[in-house]
Amino acid sequence: FLVLFLISVICYAEIAAGPTKCQYGRPCDSDRDCCWEYRCLSSGEEYTCKQDPGP
Repeated sequence: FLVLFLISVICYAEIAAGPTKCQYGRPCDSDRDCCWEYRCLSSGEEYTCKQDPGP
C-alpha cells in the first residue's frame, strides 16, 4: 500500500509540475513531456519539445 501511495504522489507531482516545464527546446521522452502546442521531435541527435510542423 505504501508503494502505491508513493507512486501516486510522484505521479501527481509530475502532473502538477507539467505547465512549469513548458519551454521550447526542452529535452523530452514523449509528447507528454511537452506542452500541448509542442511535440517531442528529434532533429537527429536528441528529442526536444518543438512546434509540430504539421502534415
